[in-house]
Amino acid sequence: MNEFLYDDHASYSVNFDRWYVANCMEREMYKEGKLNFDDAEHTFRKMWGFKQLESAVFINGTKAMN
Repeated sequence: MNEFLYDDHASYSVNFDRWYVANCMEREMYKEGKLNFDDAEHTFRKMWGFKQLESAVFINGTKAMN
């Protein structure tokens, strides 16, 4: 199984979807139960949540859109 690599050119949600599918496949391969969606989202956020924040730039207390 390949290591998950975050794609900086794709959105956070696309990366989550890719990771979730890979995680489900890996868990199935090792005969482990799949994470439910909420637990998976929490786990992904712990690992990659900072990427979601990178797209938000704050200037003088105001959020500037990229």
